[in-house]
Amino acid sequence: MFSLIITTNSQNDKIAVLFDLSVDYAAHKAECAALAPSLEASLVGKADKVNGKTVSAEDAAAAVAKVVAAANNEADTGAARWATSVGNGIIVHNTKGTEYLQGRAIASIVIEEAAEKKEKKARGSRSGATLANKLIASMLPKWKMTKLEAGYIRFNGQAAVENFEALK
Repeated sequence: MFSLIITTNSQNDKIAVLFDLSVDYAAHKAECAALAPSLEASLVGKADKVNGKTVSAEDAAAAVAKVVAAANNEADTGAARWATSVGNGIIVHNTKGTEYLQGRAIASIVIEEAAEKKEKKARGSRSGATLANKLIASMLPKWKMTKLEAGYIRFNGQAAVENFEALK
């Protein structure tokens, strides 16, 4: 089942995130573990634009091993200890009552940028291993938790996909 959330992020940008709620966390981790080995060769030799660190074959292998190990970790159920699930991908913070939607994020766009935005300092990776972990995470499907701010809008099913396409 698809779900589209239109809300604001931590930088006050108005964003739209399209989720595929038919994939549970265990299936998501298994798919990432299956995809990771095929990405290993593409990581080797990639360089950080800020400080020039590069990914070695050992760094790439370690990043892939980390993804595979995460998939085999049965203690990691994807459930936050501080939250209660209320169904349909929505979890609620136990003490604050803040609502979040979590699931596989298919796509995300910024609809409207905040008026005042602080410029972020460019930061490089400290090592090739850190860069490899960052790169492989960007190549794999994302599991995301989005805070449902006051006034959020939610569409489900085919309407979610159609509305997301209209926003592009």
